[in-house]
Amino acid sequence: TTEGRYRLRSCVHHIGNTASCGHYTADVVIPTKRGGDCAEEMTEEWLRCNDSSVTCITAHDAMGPQAQKNTYMVLYEIQDEDCGDEVVDA
Repeated sequence: TTEGRYRLRSCVHHIGNTASCGHYTADVVIPTKRGGDCAEEMTEEWLRCNDSSVTCITAHDAMGPQAQKNTYMVLYEIQDEDCGDEVVDA
């Protein structure tokens, strides 16, 4: 097993009564590094992918109480501790 630290990268949401009936959307965080090395500031932008529509949303829209009610799956990425990323202990 790999021990490490992880950062949330995406939430898949299901809107409907059962897994086989309804609609799926995905909220994805896009990290952006300002500058060319690890010491530079990281920023993030959340996007909601809903069929052919992609819109900017807030982190609260992606992970807040209403979103948590519909969350079907979350995806994490292991972090490079050498870059000093903010991380969540696994």
